[in-house]
Amino acid sequence: MKRQLAYLGESEIPPNFSPIKEINEEEFLMYQNCNQIIDETQHLMDLFLVHKLNYQELIDFQTQEINEILSDTKHFMNIGNEKYTFLKIEINRLLINYLGSYKMFIEHCEKKINNQFGAKSQEFRDFKLMTNKAYDNLFSYRFIYELRNFCQHCGIAVTDLEFSNQNKWIEVNFQFEKDYLLKEYKKWKQKVKSDLENMEDKFNINPIINTNFQAIENFSKQIHLLYQEKFMSSLKELNNFTQPYRKERKDKRVLVILTEKNKTDLGMQLTINKFPFDIIDKFINGIC
Repeated sequence: MKRQLAYLGESEIPPNFSPIKEINEEEFLMYQNCNQIIDETQHLMDLFLVHKLNYQELIDFQTQEINEILSDTKHFMNIGNEKYTFLKIEINRLLINYLGSYKMFIEHCEKKINNQFGAKSQEFRDFKLMTNKAYDNLFSYRFIYELRNFCQHCGIAVTDLEFSNQNKWIEVNFQFEKDYLLKEYKKWKQKVKSDLENMEDKFNINPIINTNFQAIENFSKQIHLLYQEKFMSSLKELNNFTQPYRKERKDKRVLVILTEKNKTDLGMQLTINKFPFDIIDKFINGIC
């Protein structure tokens, strides 16, 4: 199988290739390994950003958007069923988004770290220790982890809205109801069930969400540290490999690796492998 480093004129139709040199198996394996590390690190960073956006939407709805929704309502007794129903549905929709991205982030991190470093590695043991400690020590972590299962099997979790008139706005507290949560779901882990039994009859969602997000944000930082050495090393290796050819390029053509696949009646089938130059250029000043 023949591989070549080449310039690709992306804006040209059909694309124009200018071969530079042949790529041997060792060089292509280096490219694949580096690209995998970079993709994986970016994947986990992107998953955390998805979760962060869901968190921000959940908070913004309560601190900003709700004021616009209720701006023409002078007293909470006049909110009406339509607005009340919308508030209840929307807070649960946003919460479900938050729960889904939370569990997706944790599960993807576990899978990626296991695959990258190995189940017996120090990195994987550190990750499991971090999540186990959070489950054991933080009510918000274990409750939110189990609450996702509740929503999946039983429906909405926020069932109480408490209204109060302030000077210029109506304040709304969104609350969980202990008895409802315990009655509707019989599969709470014992520790979480005991937590709930000791809670007030109704409790605000925000302290739990805020504490949970702080824990996940810390997880993201610790996971980034696990990958940092390999991530930076991969960027540097690809940069060193491509830099001489990027310096020579005087137009907007892109440096790629072309792999010849099968020859057909229409010509040679090619696979194009691109370099992550946007990420390389973003980080390279700090590592070279």
